Amino acid sequence: MQNKYLKKFQNLHKPPKQIYLRGDTELLLSQKLKVAIVGSRIQSRYGYLMLDNFFENNVFKNVVVVTGGAYGTDIQAVKMSLKYNIPLIIILASGVQNYTPKRYSYLFDKMPENCLLISESPDGYIPNKYDFVKRNRLIASISDLVYINEASKDSGSLHTADFALDLGKDVCCLPGRLNDETYLGCLKLIANGARLIENTSAFTDLIQDKIRMNLFGYS
Repeated sequence: MQNKYLKKFQNLHKPPKQIYLRGDTELLLSQKLKVAIVGSRIQSRYGYLMLDNFFENNVFKNVVVVTGGAYGTDIQAVKMSLKYNIPLIIILASGVQNYTPKRYSYLFDKMPENCLLISESPDGYIPNKYDFVKRNRLIASISDLVYINEASKDSGSLHTADFALDLGKDVCCLPGRLNDETYLGCLKLIANGARLIENTSAFTDLIQDKIRMNLFGYS
């Protein structure tokens, strides 16, 4: 039974040997475009407002949002997806029943029908920092497009971007402001070829183009 779900991660160099699921498992098998939203755990006001603006202007309409369950950008993506009723996959470093961070258990305990929690860690497992890197590879694996909302030069989001690029996935970034240390990681990715998100319309067009390519089998 698990094999059909594990197959979704077979593009990885070291795919998970088992995964734990809770929620709408069909989201993992869905052909709908999956857009990862990742970023800083300590958000700037600018990063928060820009992501809020993208959700408010329906940039992520008709996609499945994929994110982690950590502080900052992850949780904002979770809250905004729930607010706008966007299908949501959350990939956790902890188990799918005992969440880390615990302060957001109230969100994960009452997930609606169009949400799915995924982990390769069993319940009761206490994650360390390397488990979050492992989690990031799962995010990259199932996503068609990875969006970096905010990343410093040492941000864990850069691991997600690296995994995505290794898998041939598209990566796009919010450029932030010059000399803003919280965006140095984004600027580096853009300098190395990641797509720059210059405004809401450009982001919407990019996602709609990806949806059309998905529908007609292009890559």
